[in-house]
Amino acid sequence: MSAAGVLLFGEDRIAWQTARLLASSRLPVTIASPAAEPSPPFDLWADSEAPPLEVLSGARLLSCKGAAGDFEVRLTTPNGILVRRPKAIVVAFPDRKVPLFSDYGLTPGDSVRSLSDFRSADFPPLPPDSAVPVVVFLEGLLRESRPEAAGRVMAAAFEIASRGSARAFVLCGHLKVAAEGLEALAHRARTAGVRFFKFDRERPAFRPLADGKTEIRFTDPASGEDFVLVADLVVVDEACRPPAAAQEVVRVLGLEEDSAGFLQSENVHRLPVCTNRRGILVAGPGRSPGAEPAVEAANAALAVLESLAGEEDPQSAAAIDPGRCIRCLTCFRLCAYRAVALEGERPRILPAACERCGVCTAECPREAIRLEGFDRPALARLLAASPPRSGAPRMTVFACSRSAGPALREARAAGLVPSADLRLIELPCAGALAPETIRRALAAGSDGVLVLTCHEGNCHSGHGNRLALRRAEESRAFLERAQLGGIRLAWRTLAANMAAEAQTAVRSLAEQLTGRGTEAPDPAVRKEA
Repeated sequence: MSAAGVLLFGEDRIAWQTARLLASSRLPVTIASPAAEPSPPFDLWADSEAPPLEVLSGARLLSCKGAAGDFEVRLTTPNGILVRRPKAIVVAFPDRKVPLFSDYGLTPGDSVRSLSDFRSADFPPLPPDSAVPVVVFLEGLLRESRPEAAGRVMAAAFEIASRGSARAFVLCGHLKVAAEGLEALAHRARTAGVRFFKFDRERPAFRPLADGKTEIRFTDPASGEDFVLVADLVVVDEACRPPAAAQEVVRVLGLEEDSAGFLQSENVHRLPVCTNRRGILVAGPGRSPGAEPAVEAANAALAVLESLAGEEDPQSAAAIDPGRCIRCLTCFRLCAYRAVALEGERPRILPAACERCGVCTAECPREAIRLEGFDRPALARLLAASPPRSGAPRMTVFACSRSAGPALREARAAGLVPSADLRLIELPCAGALAPETIRRALAAGSDGVLVLTCHEGNCHSGHGNRLALRRAEESRAFLERAQLGGIRLAWRTLAANMAAEAQTAVRSLAEQLTGRGTEAPDPAVRKEA
């Protein structure tokens, strides 16, 4: 078994660039690459001496145990199974480019190529009076354009047009230029003679010709003119797909992926390079299409250094009481951060991986999980004292500390929400709220309870807001069955900058409690099937 400060797993340029940045900080670095003969891009080491790196070729992940600061990773290599103990892991893979030939009804060949196969060097400057070839680039006609791909198309078209090597045309949908320098590049390309045709609905028609060229017919949406282009070369755009190793990496490392299968979930709290697991970072186009290499490498290196510099108090993490645990494994299945490990059949919380969201404490059927200040007994103690009485309805508000809590505090500071008759309990995540806690708040003297969570897709734990809303719905159904007044419980989703909406939520519940308001469903809340 060998120790390593950081393990980089991947075959992308970004992996080498990240390795160089980390090694310059005197961290021991191991690069494990699936490639048979991995080698760094030469230009990365051109201006300095190559730092010492351990390079493992032909590597595949077998397993990963432990948590940030003390992972245990098993890899299979041509030299056998190796074990490394990194403090942090960075995954950097390229995405896969899939040409859209079949979508256009085109067959790849010398006169029809993908964007990745296009070489401007194939079009050298022409001698005088030579026939000028026609090159047509397709970008975003069938799928959403990406700034990275739009930049590659415009750069290639500009290069061959500016030196007179070819007549360049770009047939596009909504060409995305929302990246540094792309608007200027588009202007230079037009000045050099590149012609752009933008299509909203009707698409060009392609017909292969006997001489190998391609006839393209279309009506220009801007002028209404009909055009016929005979292209010597058609350059077809590409769809980005997750890296080939994505599913294996997701399975072994326990990562959440996005809806397309890329190596970072669609959660704003993960940006730019974090995952659902502390100490495991993802960087490059395998994380998200069109990622810029230098920026990705810098972000990954910075995130690693920050994670290694941070000191977590193990006493602040959740802990399982073995005397109460019945080994139902609810916590193991539920934890989005993979902070629950199994020792035999018994679950154990890894303090370095725990994010203190409290979701497991609320869901545990035996109340066997303690979280200082936020488990069910701790919340019961907070609710023991009745809210103050000033004549208005007494309300308890449970709010996520990352979203609704700041919004409500801002509303209070601005005088939008009165402090009297309102007890605010901020939770690390709304998912820490158990149905029993809601009922205890009502039993302790609250006239009403308001549950405020993050918006869908904006929860740090990924699903704490959905769990909280489900528990609120269940609690309301219980109150109605018991004829205790379901109207006493309300819920809403808020962002941290929605102080006015926080005021509206509080006022709405107060009006319901005094009989002056009517219930209206929150359009931001989507009930689960």
